[in-house]
Formats: sequence, C-alpha cells, structure tokens
Amino acid sequence: AGGRGAGGEDPNAPTAQILVDKKDGAGPKAITSTSYSHRNATVSPDGKWIAFLADEALKSDADARTTREDVNKITVMLEREKATAAKLSSDIYLIPATGGTAEPKRIKTLGNETNLRWSPTSAYLAYTANNGTGSDTKVYIADVAAGTTKSSKCRSSCPPKRPPE
Repeated sequence: AGGRGAGGEDPNAPTAQILVDKKDGAGPKAITSTSYSHRNATVSPDGKWIAFLADEALKSDADARTTREDVNKITVMLEREKATAAKLSSDIYLIPATGGTAEPKRIKTLGNETNLRWSPTSAYLAYTANNGTGSDTKVYIADVAAGTTKSSKCRSSCPPKRPPE
C-alpha cells in the first residue's frame, strides 16, 4: 500500500525483490537484487516492462525504516504530516522485464502511490496517490515514454480498471 514498503515493520524481513518464472521448469529467478524493496510490481501487457513502487530516493529498507521511526516520533500532527509528505514518499519505477543492472526509470509522482494498472497498449499507467498524508487520494495517469503524470477527473471513489488509450 502507500508509504514505504521497507520490508514491513519487521527489521528482519527480507527486502522484496522481483522474481520472474518463465515456466520452463527452472523455477522463479530474481531479476533484482537491491537494498530497497520493490512493491506492487506489475508486468506491462506487452511483456517489456515491470512497474513497481519504491522509496522516491531508492533508500535502503533499513534507512527507510529509520526515517519512518523518526517521523513517527513527531508529536505535533501538522509537523508529522509535513515530514511524512517530505520524507516518506514513494515513486513509480520501471525496469525491463528481462532484468539487468541499469538504473530503473523513474516516474516522479506527487505522494504515495498504489493500485498500479497498465493500459492495454502499455503506453500508460493509472494509479491512485495522495499527498503523502493519507488524505485527498486521486487517480492519476502516467505517460510511460515521457515519464510524466497528470491527474484524472476522478477521486479514489472511481478508480479506472484501465486508463484510456
């Protein structure tokens, strides 16, 4: 869901990596090996890309967990909300479905994203996001090639099954 994955609250939880199973009998194979978790991974319909959510700075799970703990110590709600929006934000990243060592392509977003959905042509990603505080959730559409995003006319009460082509 929104916010940091950071392996959940369990400091001993493994970092979430992306596995691919080609159904050739060899079993699942990790195509990522990083210090940060890959959350809500989804393969594009054309099979070329994997979109996932991660810390906007690709902080390690341990660093993200420490940041979250520090923010949770803030007792003034307005200050905590500002710190949450500034320090606990995620973004959408893309990697080739074949894996590799290249830096993931980033789609800069406006808060904490969830509910990634590909368009049938793999040109767009629809998702819901809030401003980092858990309120004012809206539906957005990202142009994958351009790496840009725009708000749709919907709020979270009408998330699309597929973005328009």
